[in-house]
Amino acid sequence: MFANISVNWWAVIIGSVIQMVTGMIWYNPKTPTGKMWMEANAMTADSGDRDKMGLLYFTQFVASLVIAYVTALFVAYVDPAMLKDGFVLVIWLWLGFLVAGSAGVYTFPPKPFKLFAMDSIYKLINMLLLVWLFMSWK
Repeated sequence: MFANISVNWWAVIIGSVIQMVTGMIWYNPKTPTGKMWMEANAMTADSGDRDKMGLLYFTQFVASLVIAYVTALFVAYVDPAMLKDGFVLVIWLWLGFLVAGSAGVYTFPPKPFKLFAMDSIYKLINMLLLVWLFMSWK
């Protein structure tokens, strides 16, 4: 089934970097989304543990690599011909794995819906960018 599927590793690496950059913008305390996210988490700019930032960014980059690679596999397998087909793929991946998969994290213990919505929109933006990248760079 997956025997003939190959992914462009350069695109996967670029996709991982794109996810990191969008995260740095989206969650930056100086942006409106970053301020709202910190407020929803009851955090301040000084709340983070700066000693562990390197490990946290490394862990997030590895997670971004996995997301990019698996997304590249889906794009190669489905092989969407047009952007609208890619958009449909994005919606199903986003709803089926990212939104549904993270719902429990926001439900137990209950967290504000605003936080769930902000994180889900961030994931949707990344998924759109990844699918567009992999469709464009075959």
